Amino acid sequence: MKIPVSNIRDSAVESDFTEDWSVFESKGKVDFHPNSLIKGHFLLLYLEDQVLLRMDFQVELIFSCARCSELFPLKLDRHVEMLLYPGSLEAKMLDLDILSADIDFYKNDVIDISDYIWEEIVLNVPMKPLCSEECLGLCSICGTNLNNLSCDCSREVVDSRWLDLQKLKEKLSS
Repeated sequence: MKIPVSNIRDSAVESDFTEDWSVFESKGKVDFHPNSLIKGHFLLLYLEDQVLLRMDFQVELIFSCARCSELFPLKLDRHVEMLLYPGSLEAKMLDLDILSADIDFYKNDVIDISDYIWEEIVLNVPMKPLCSEECLGLCSICGTNLNNLSCDCSREVVDSRWLDLQKLKEKLSS
């Protein structure tokens, strides 16, 4: 969703939006997929040489649990507020060292709302998504999902460097 800056110079632009995931397919490979459309609301307000972007959006994503590999939904509900400057000021502001996470730049007098939605999604997905904090994961021996079934596999880890001492202990106790 691209908004020309000339459209917001005289009055603010405010709108509800619904984005299809196809807008982001060219952005790169990710480890999740959408379970819903992206729905939200944005406001763009021109303030002299900067544009204020306020945006709220929601999307439900499907992840694979890092422990048990089961698919599960995760809802992202995000609020974005940032100042956008023309790309021509980027070098000047870098020299002044006044950049922060709440500042970005637009190019060719066009603001692409989709870029900020994508950035917010990617920055807020969990690094190791878990279906729940209590997830037991998979058995490392047989692969059983320990959340659903138990298995009889021995999980005792024996360090081979101690095997001779283990044998001696068994011999002494018998």
